[in-house]
Amino acid sequence: MGMFSFICPCCNKGIRAEGRIRNRVALHLIKDGEIVESLRGSYDGYGRTEESEWSLDWGDVCDIMFEENEKSGIMAFHEECEPDVLPEIKYESEHDPSQGFMEEDEESRHKRSLNPDTLEWGERV
Repeated sequence: MGMFSFICPCCNKGIRAEGRIRNRVALHLIKDGEIVESLRGSYDGYGRTEESEWSLDWGDVCDIMFEENEKSGIMAFHEECEPDVLPEIKYESEHDPSQGFMEEDEESRHKRSLNPDTLEWGERV
């Protein structure tokens, strides 16, 4: 199975998990817009952190991640980007087309972004 890569909805940059560059993250498993479970730590590239795994069976996590529902999946933030209060409406994070190997100055393709001050979702311009 390949890597799971996400784009942080606040800064619109890929969450990296390559070699020694493992971003600190907050991962929220969401189903129908509700948080099922959360993890924090160094992203391992496979939808978990190096410090912990989901309490749900991995197959169940994957089923949620691959639902055809933008309000089910993993909402992933860089730890330093995550707002203190999460938005009322929760969306899965966009998948990073460069699988977390994007250069810092490279433009992201994230379609939806979260304003951490207003907690409102908006389309990227």
